[in-house]
Amino acid sequence: MVQAFDSVLYPYVVGKYGFWVGGHIMVWASALACLLTLEFYDWSKRDWLGIETLKEAREMENTRMNRLISRLFKKSRWVQIVVLSIAQDPFVVMVFLREGSHKYGKVVGRDWQNFFASLVIANLFWTGVCWSGIKALEAIGASVSTAIMILCVLLILIALTGVMVGKWKDRKGSNTQQTS
Repeated sequence: MVQAFDSVLYPYVVGKYGFWVGGHIMVWASALACLLTLEFYDWSKRDWLGIETLKEAREMENTRMNRLISRLFKKSRWVQIVVLSIAQDPFVVMVFLREGSHKYGKVVGRDWQNFFASLVIANLFWTGVCWSGIKALEAIGASVSTAIMILCVLLILIALTGVMVGKWKDRKGSNTQQTS
């Protein structure tokens, strides 16, 4: 669903309605999607994204990897928000930065600050990416509708490439474990 939102809906809306209006529409759409996801996540009380497990690793310092993760994520909250907002959506940022692990349903003021900051950063990033892509394609002679379609296809291909590389690495890792 996230891939369809980022790779199809986002460029379409930004291309059709422009940077400011399309960007505002997508901020509200993103907020709604993230809040509904948060509601379901807290209701299900399941760590289906592995966020809570990563939060536990952030707190433990018993191995070299856990110490590295701990040091990275104990840096400035704003650095974490910016980096995570570009890499993930505001829902993931809010849940990851929420105090404690496996504390579903408990959202405090700081969590809302993290969410809204991430919402703004992530949507500025994606609106800029989509707008720049559309304008670059227009500059080489594509019509707006063609530019939107090309950008959607490119973003989908990039997303699929990431998924395939991830599956290949998982498969390669499981083969190495089986041979050991």
